[in-house]
Amino acid sequence: MPKEFPRAARLSAQLQQELSDLLRSDVLSDPRVYGVDLTVTAVDVARDMGMRTCLSAAWVEVAQLEEAVRGLNHAAGKLRRELGSRLRLRYTPELTFKTDVGLREAGRHQSALARGARRRSPALGAARRKKIKE
Repeated sequence: MPKEFPRAARLSAQLQQELSDLLRSDVLSDPRVYGVDLTVTAVDVARDMGMRTCLSAAWVEVAQLEEAVRGLNHAAGKLRRELGSRLRLRYTPELTFKTDVGLREAGRHQSALARGARRRSPALGAARRKKIKE
């Protein structure tokens, strides 16, 4: 009978939490990463636990986010060592960071929807008509 919550999923959730804590701490001194408030949005662990892809996002310009992700990939060895000591794993997966612009796109879509809803709202339309008549 297969487990409902396989080891890869448990490890993925734990790694996401620990990576977020590491990025908030002062472990990395790389200027590309240090000034950016990064969020680890997802962690994908391979079935053999050998490779892990981490998606990172921030509310900054895309170019600055890509530069921060380059800094994270440069510091992947140090982060891997820190994770290994915190989690006490026999084998800590290799880290690969990628940009995740999903948060930015979701915010952009949400603001566009809100603008459209304000335009079509009957209460707002009535208030505008009343203002125009006065």
